[in-house]
Amino acid sequence: MANWIAKVKSGGTKGKSSAAAVAKQRQPRPLYQSFVFWLALLAGAGLAGPATRGYRFWQEANANLPDVSDALTFERTGTITIKSDDGDVLQKIGPATQEYLEYDDIPDTLIEAFIAAEDRRFYEHAGIDYKGIARAIYSNLRNRELVEGASTITQQVAKNMLLTNDQTVIRKLKEAIVARRMESAFSKEHIIELYLNEIYLGGRSYGVGSAALNYFNKSLPELDLSEAAVLASLPKFPGRVNPYTNPER
Repeated sequence: MANWIAKVKSGGTKGKSSAAAVAKQRQPRPLYQSFVFWLALLAGAGLAGPATRGYRFWQEANANLPDVSDALTFERTGTITIKSDDGDVLQKIGPATQEYLEYDDIPDTLIEAFIAAEDRRFYEHAGIDYKGIARAIYSNLRNRELVEGASTITQQVAKNMLLTNDQTVIRKLKEAIVARRMESAFSKEHIIELYLNEIYLGGRSYGVGSAALNYFNKSLPELDLSEAAVLASLPKFPGRVNPYTNPER
């Protein structure tokens, strides 16, 4: 009986020792000894700098932004406006649209031509076309040169009327923010109206009304489809497809 009790005690002690050993083996290593820990730490350190710089860029871009309502009273530098005593505009001299056209006065064919040429997803995005950006990046990388841009019509309005032409990251961020604000403040019809009245189309022509008169000696409703297509191609290549300098093209 005594021997049996001794064996039981001996077996119990061995069981406890084995359990303790297993528990010791199962204890996780200190975090600082983990390869994943150091990998995550290095990755975090590498991302911290760009993240901080990105936040600073965002703060700088978001500061001192123009009021989007200023686009409604926009006038190009060098424009002289002659008004009557009661405030009616009689004439504009200089780089300006000679006659401001309301959305309903612009033919649908011309509107569709510009949207097809400049911003096919105009009615789908909210100022920034992320799919267009991805497509442009892919196209430029494939061709190893800048062959396609991704600025929307709204971004062009923001740049031309409220910002500068500086080729900087800050200006592009400002352009994106202002474009989003314009989409919230104005209807799509109002944005395309602003765009078509102020876009430079070469030959000292600002706006589609002036361009139609200068190039074809016609009013907008008199333009045929091919003439509307010529005007829609001018924002990208105002010199290359100018009807005066390159009539065959």
